[in-house]
Formats: sequence, structure tokens, C-alpha cells
Amino acid sequence: MPVTPDEFYALDVIMLNDNICQRELAKLILKDRPNTGRILDSLEEKGYIERFADTKNNRLVRRMRITEEGRRVTEETSSKLRDYISKLPKIFSDEDKDLLKKLIVKFRQSLEQEVEMKI
Repeated sequence: MPVTPDEFYALDVIMLNDNICQRELAKLILKDRPNTGRILDSLEEKGYIERFADTKNNRLVRRMRITEEGRRVTEETSSKLRDYISKLPKIFSDEDKDLLKKLIVKFRQSLEQEVEMKI
């Protein structure tokens, strides 16, 4: 894989939340800001994200967006993970898998709402 699991998770969140700031990202990936900063430094160095300065409530914030290369790597990694998961033994029924997907989406939406309320 071209990225670590933490980098992949960060890329996935950035891809879904264009122009997200580091503080918001840290909350969504459940990492402290220094660790998030290290992940972002690595992703920027690899050319997968771009960071830029912006203002929010009259305060300077660093925002980021995914690059075309970052989008390609994220989609390619997602595809590989889906292929791998599909080859795993059938642990869950199709109904269980659907429920799990819904719960994960609900959890992600809850985190996004929490970030919006707290920032």
C-alpha cells in the first residue's frame, strides 16, 4: 500500500470534506493535533494533499484539499481493501453487512455533526 492506515483514513476524510481544517480533521480521525500534523506532513510530502491558509471567525486556520494524485491513491486503496474484504470468509450475513455499513455511516455523520458544533 502506498499509504499507512492512518494516512488512508485521513485521505478518505479529506476527500469527503473538501477544505477541512486540521482541527476538524483531528476530531474526525480521533487523533491529537500533533499526530494529525505529522500525518498531514507526510501526505503533503507525497503530493496527496495541498494545504493553504484561510480564516475562520477572524482566525488564521490551515485548510487542506486532496490532489488528483491523492484522489487516485485513495480510490485505488479503497478498491484493494474492498477486494481483500470480499475474499474473507463469510462471517456476517448480507443483512448484517448492510446493518454494519449503516451504523458506520451513522457514526461518521455523528462525528461530523459533533465537529461542527464544537468548532
